[in-house]
Amino acid sequence: MEKEAQFLIDNKLYKQDQLQLVSDLLEGHERWNTLTVLKDLKGIYGLARWNVETIELAHVIDVAIRKDKRRTKVLKQLIKLGINKFPAVKYIRFERGFKKKKHFRTLAINKIIKE
Repeated sequence: MEKEAQFLIDNKLYKQDQLQLVSDLLEGHERWNTLTVLKDLKGIYGLARWNVETIELAHVIDVAIRKDKRRTKVLKQLIKLGINKFPAVKYIRFERGFKKKKHFRTLAINKIIKE
């Protein structure tokens, strides 16, 4: 999980001295199937880590998208792949903001992914 952890650090979600901690967190999420990683020939281009809080609610903890892939519906891909693992989930909650000014936004899956 070191490459995935470094990807989160490179995208400014964590600091370099937290590499081992982040790697351990990602390993736990991989075991619980609450980690989605997208790769192409250049390497990782999208990563999402979340918790399933209730049978219908998933809480997104981290999302990182490589700069050249932003605004290309990668977030929808990550959500769709994650939700396929937990089909009972109907809502997804995102944490927005930094430090003390955090707030949450909850969205219905069917509003995000129109099939």
